[in-house]
Amino acid sequence: MSAPKLELVALDVGGTLIPSSGTVSNSTLHTLRGLAAAGVTFALFSELSWPAIRPLVSLLELGVPLPCVCNHGAHVVWGESGRLLPPRTITNVNVPVAAVRIILNTADRRGLLTQVRQYA
Repeated sequence: MSAPKLELVALDVGGTLIPSSGTVSNSTLHTLRGLAAAGVTFALFSELSWPAIRPLVSLLELGVPLPCVCNHGAHVVWGESGRLLPPRTITNVNVPVAAVRIILNTADRRGLLTQVRQYA
């Protein structure tokens, strides 16, 4: 049996892709560019705003479309174009009430801002 094909690499920017040194290593750049050349899809995730991570997108030079989830998930920007993707509401999803309670209680304990909307 062959190994499954790697299809998506989702990268957290702060502290992961860019370690505390503040720079992306050459070996990391080489690896990412090799994966991009092999057809792997990428996405960046950051608590930072688009203007703050745009230089990183330019530095990576992956040559593939690169969606960037910015501002703690508040905005999704399409690659170097900086085009903001329209927000989408997920509907018709049945999540067990117990799971929702666990998520909301955890967020509340950690002091995270939460907003709950109920749709009929």
